[in-house]
Amino acid sequence: MNHPLFALAFATMAGSLAVGTLSVQSTRLPVQTASVTDTTLADGPPPLTRNMIDTSAGAMERWVEIELTAEDRADYAQQIVKAWNDQDDTAIGRTMEWIDLGKQICESPAEDLPARIERLRIESKHHADARWLLGRYDAKQTRPICAGDGRLGIVPLMPEMIRRFTFMMELAYDIQLDRADRRALWRRVESFWQNKQKAEIDRVLWWLEQEARASSLDHGNQVFVALRDIYPKLIAEAKRQTNLDAQTAFLMQIHDAQHKPLVSIDPPLRRRDAEAMLEVLFFAASVQEVGSRVHPTQEMLDAWVEQLAIAWPVLGESRPNLEPMRALWMQLEARWDRSDAPAQAAMKTTFEQMPQVAEVRRFLSRTRVASVARTERLQKSVRQSAERSRLRGRLTRQGRSMPVSDVRDEVDLLSEQGSGGAFGSLDAALVRELIDRISVASKERFYESAAGCFVDLGCR
Repeated sequence: MNHPLFALAFATMAGSLAVGTLSVQSTRLPVQTASVTDTTLADGPPPLTRNMIDTSAGAMERWVEIELTAEDRADYAQQIVKAWNDQDDTAIGRTMEWIDLGKQICESPAEDLPARIERLRIESKHHADARWLLGRYDAKQTRPICAGDGRLGIVPLMPEMIRRFTFMMELAYDIQLDRADRRALWRRVESFWQNKQKAEIDRVLWWLEQEARASSLDHGNQVFVALRDIYPKLIAEAKRQTNLDAQTAFLMQIHDAQHKPLVSIDPPLRRRDAEAMLEVLFFAASVQEVGSRVHPTQEMLDAWVEQLAIAWPVLGESRPNLEPMRALWMQLEARWDRSDAPAQAAMKTTFEQMPQVAEVRRFLSRTRVASVARTERLQKSVRQSAERSRLRGRLTRQGRSMPVSDVRDEVDLLSEQGSGGAFGSLDAALVRELIDRISVASKERFYESAAGCFVDLGCR
């Protein structure tokens, strides 16, 4: 996968890098001088200019998706000027790499942000600029998005309040918001505070009170209670109203799109039911594996639903009724940890008889190994990047440049982190295998055997 970000920031030498044994060809750079419109802040070579600091600071902003304040930029400039005056090779080298990034990248893909933050946290153990940037990123997460108004009884709007409210909307409306929908919802909430819409603000705060009450429950029980007690009443009330407010209309539009049949033949295929089937398969496979509970990523769910919808018409009589899958998954999540060992053993025996579970279990086993390898590669790349930064800083002070390294492996590493986290993507071959095996593990055999175990779990 061609991903320019890693090639430009913290680039790693293609071969093994060992301190004292690194051999790099360098070329003499022309003497750099500040333009008549720029300001020289420290002598070189190359001289450090205001434009160089602004370019590197801009790259940092895009890398972690924050906006630095004027005070932040002044503090950063002071650190870089000191690094230039102290001839700190590592700091100079890393600044030059930020400058390269800032000149060539206009925007960093948002889906890679968790991977970039993960790498930044590792680098913060070794580099002052990484610690500084991570500190600014973490601080932004605790600053108000919008100010409050004591006269009107309006509290400040914090980032975590928007995240909690979004979670409750997904829970209450039984929906899954994508990135665009989340941002649209966030903008609506921010507008309530900006326009001091007290009634709307109070409604948001009411939902946050419900979230606080539900926080004592694990996620499975949160879903269970929401689908049993909140969702039916909320949707029924929304459908009775003839003049919905803008936010409810927005959420209902998403709800209706996600709950309508993807394929209308009997039995119908609905997105949420199909997603629940994959959740059940991952649950069953992960409780048999040594390690933590694993949920499919949104990317995996999207791929699964898309391919299942394509295959649904040709499955014929082997098409299962997936509607009970929601209750199945919900009750597994809610009650598994509270069930006794014999009940869990009986359920595991049922899972072991399902070919789909065996396939997912093999997939998880492979990806756990891959996850360990990915972490080791990430840590190694950080170590190599540190040596490269020192070398680049030394050559920069000598007026020499370094050739661009072949970083395709590191590019793939960042893309892997961003797209699928520790468990990568659900490959097409596995999706086809799971669909093909629907015919092998017929719905009667699965549901009948599962139902008997759920009686023991108290999940009828």
